[in-house]
Amino acid sequence: MDIELNRQLLLLSEMSEVVHNYKDGKKIDFTRVNYEIEKLLHSAESCNKIVNNGIKLSDNDFYLFLNEFARITGWSQFDCQQVINMAYGFKYDESATLITSMQRVLPESGEIVRIYLDIIYNQKFNVDSKHVYSVEEIQKLVNQKKIIIVCEKASNIDYDKKYYRSEEYHSFECAYDEDNLEYEFFNEGGRFYPYTLMYIRKELSSDKIKKLISSHLNNVNDEISDVITDGGFASDYWTYVAHEYLKEFENQGYSKRLRRINERNKIL
Repeated sequence: MDIELNRQLLLLSEMSEVVHNYKDGKKIDFTRVNYEIEKLLHSAESCNKIVNNGIKLSDNDFYLFLNEFARITGWSQFDCQQVINMAYGFKYDESATLITSMQRVLPESGEIVRIYLDIIYNQKFNVDSKHVYSVEEIQKLVNQKKIIIVCEKASNIDYDKKYYRSEEYHSFECAYDEDNLEYEFFNEGGRFYPYTLMYIRKELSSDKIKKLISSHLNNVNDEISDVITDGGFASDYWTYVAHEYLKEFENQGYSKRLRRINERNKIL
């Protein structure tokens, strides 16, 4: 699991549009610039809430505030596995694919396929990669909490079918598959959603979250500075519009909010 800051890309673009319109003789309108400033300040205020109330926040509130300025990336099978461990209160260390004796007729094509099961398992189970597991064997392993079935896969029947007894399809409960991974882990109705939030919060140690917030607040200050100064743009039009926006920035109370944000985060 990695985490990245949400970079604000529209603020300077919106300011540039105002400057362009002013150059063309149009009226200065800061509506869209203000909208982007509001988003930036709100995200920075969410940083404040995490820093000042981190211990008291629920996992859900922590995640909601985090999403205001950062996003989870690089979510891997390892992360899924760790979340499942938290959900089941049991440690599953490895992953494998079981060959099963089950056959199934695909409704869309009428093709007969063999069923394979992707699993995670603990040290009490040794996977036999050549063994064809029966429905009874699989159910026993599930009941004994030696394996968790992640998802099922289908493949064409191969030529060794004469060496095992074929069984009719049996539907086992699966943790997730590629099609519903996003839902099960990152949507409020997903079965692993609350454990995902616990895991994310656990992974973001105090030092990590402080470093992330500090970086975001620096970005916020830099981007706002660009629109209330000339932003490094050698243009009389930009300089004039930026000067006008500085007055707007004060009148809207944004300056006070930004000072309050920076004051509250001096501990970082």
